[in-house]
Amino acid sequence: MANVQWIKIYVDMFDNKKIKFIRTLPEGNDILLCWIMLLTTAGKCNSNGFIFLTENIPYTVEMLSNEFNIPLNTIKLAIETFKNLNMIDRDKEVLCVSSWQEYQNIEGMDKIREQSRLRMQKHRENLKMLRNSHATVTSGDAVEEEIEEEIEEDKEIDKEVIPYQDIIDLLNQKAGTKFKATDKHKECIRARWKEGYGLTDFKTVIDKKYKEWAGTEQAKYIRPITLFGTKFDGYLNQVEGGPKNGKYQQSTRKTKATNITKPSTPTRSRKASEWED
Repeated sequence: MANVQWIKIYVDMFDNKKIKFIRTLPEGNDILLCWIMLLTTAGKCNSNGFIFLTENIPYTVEMLSNEFNIPLNTIKLAIETFKNLNMIDRDKEVLCVSSWQEYQNIEGMDKIREQSRLRMQKHRENLKMLRNSHATVTSGDAVEEEIEEEIEEDKEIDKEVIPYQDIIDLLNQKAGTKFKATDKHKECIRARWKEGYGLTDFKTVIDKKYKEWAGTEQAKYIRPITLFGTKFDGYLNQVEGGPKNGKYQQSTRKTKATNITKPSTPTRSRKASEWED
């Protein structure tokens, strides 16, 4: 898997209130340096903002002190400051940068996603060859073994690359909800991610449907299982301006078919199908 080589840092970061506060603290500039080094370390880990030496070995403050060449007391003060300012979280002793999506290298993530797509394409071709092949059992086993290895690689890519929690956080922040990154929600997100959609696409769908459905009877459908389901592409390409102008092509074709076979079906029922899973 290709590594993300850089992260985003906004040019006005020093105008941020939290950054200004940090610089007023004793050893404030060293604490700020620690923050930058934590961000770059999270980028190297390439695991949705988590910071660790390996997946099984989280960083301790002593390890960070040695790694960053910053005094231990300064590291302790920095970590405590970042936690109080909600800049980092801890998940089972593993540090994690909050709002990691702000620092993501989207172009790098797109490159990795494209490599993942090509690997999956190769996997499907190998699987088809295995099914249609008239080769010996030995060669068939070799192909099957290669496929299994690639499937395991794809599982690792899912674990490291797809920003499940960031996407759920975007929805929660927009709608004021408290959804969790459950297995069902991850399944929906993973399916769309495998189709080539990225973080900005999820944000666009969230923004569009919240603007359309908030404060209406359809507000109950502002949820991961609906927004990130099979109608995701329609929501993404929906023309803004209300439900009437926002229908997408797939839904229109379905309505026409319904009119032919069941002309008496109420219009209200057909519209409701756009919101149901």
